[in-house]
Amino acid sequence: MFDNLLINAIQHNPPGRTVTITASAAKPEALSLQSTIAECSPHQAEMLYCTVTDDGSGMSQDRCDRLFKPYVRSLDNPHCTGIGLGLHRCQQIIEAHGGQIGVNSQPGAGTTIWFTLPLSH
Repeated sequence: MFDNLLINAIQHNPPGRTVTITASAAKPEALSLQSTIAECSPHQAEMLYCTVTDDGSGMSQDRCDRLFKPYVRSLDNPHCTGIGLGLHRCQQIIEAHGGQIGVNSQPGAGTTIWFTLPLSH
């Protein structure tokens, strides 16, 4: 799963871009992501918060909204050979383990794909 996020960041940007990976532990209430995390009990175990960030071309909000849907492929990369299931599969795996995944991006400003996973059940 993690390799899919990294490969996407590399394949969908021109050569010479920087990809940064981070990982940290945080309490759910410290993560202002989606409401299901923000509404968790403050006594819940810490979450692993990971990001894959590139300084590439970025994406529109419309594209971000469709990113994790099945069979969505890159239209701007003619060399893309995938069938559009990689990020959808990542989402399924992460959510099955009690986490969340999302994307922050703006055209011309790069992209960050983030995900959380509980550190214990």
